Amino acid sequence: MQRMKRGISTFPFLLIFSLIAGAVILTFFFGFGQDLLGLLGRYNSLSLAKNIDQQLAAFTFASHAHNVIPFGKKADVSVSCSNGESIISVDDQSLPTQKLILAPTVLRGNSLRAWTLSWDYPFKVENFYFLFDDDVSYFFQDTLQGKETYFKTTFKAIKNDISLLSSTLPHIKKIIVLFRDSNVNYFNYPHVLRVVKIDFRDKKILISTPSENKEFTLLGDPLAYAALFTQSIKDYECVQKEAIERLNTLTELHVLKTLMLRDLTEDSCLYDITYLDELKSQEQYPPLTYPDAAQNLEVYNKNLELANCPGIYLQ
Repeated sequence: MQRMKRGISTFPFLLIFSLIAGAVILTFFFGFGQDLLGLLGRYNSLSLAKNIDQQLAAFTFASHAHNVIPFGKKADVSVSCSNGESIISVDDQSLPTQKLILAPTVLRGNSLRAWTLSWDYPFKVENFYFLFDDDVSYFFQDTLQGKETYFKTTFKAIKNDISLLSSTLPHIKKIIVLFRDSNVNYFNYPHVLRVVKIDFRDKKILISTPSENKEFTLLGDPLAYAALFTQSIKDYECVQKEAIERLNTLTELHVLKTLMLRDLTEDSCLYDITYLDELKSQEQYPPLTYPDAAQNLEVYNKNLELANCPGIYLQ
């Protein structure tokens, strides 16, 4: 065995070895701790997304309800739509859900507000869920008539920080709501996210952003409110398409029910599937016929009940 030369101490070598070993151990545990914190953060974010989804599930049977959903921590929450599914994103974690959910922007804070509306067209099809906070303000066209006044009043009961376009447009995030044409280019004003024009007479919705615009058929009030809460034209189009597919599925079931009632009831009850066929999304019945088809079916169902015949659906 070789011995250290006389006069040379082993202490410096032991010290250097200890420092290197300590640095390696410290680096390991620091990295492990960072990974653990990251894992816990992702778990908490995913748990929060699941909690939001579960809180919304409590609204499923409500036709109109709103509530505050607390987080217990600060978080960034956003909603998107892809392939018929809503995606709830909390920080860097995402949760797909079958619920039709929209939010106007990324929601940052310790809580958010939620509002649900039942889409009856004319029978109940689905609930729409809207998530929002106080970061975005809404500015409505000044002169309102009939249905427009009701629409604004209902919206104000949920989100009371709305103003008229005659007031000064402050430097805050805002969405402009129109009911008639306007010669003003509102995107010349700062922080205008979207301009939504709702035409109740012709049953159309026009959603505009600084880079694009697209027109949709107005399929009931919930889809009009959905236009105010969507973050993008793409999300609105995705949600509307999925809603129509669910409408078509339920319409097929009502067709089967109508045929069954025709066989089981007296001849005095005149059951006809014409109005249900009009409601289905087929090439010969493009979406623009939907509003009239839904109204016709509602009148037909009421007439059945007036004739003491079982209705196709419950009013």
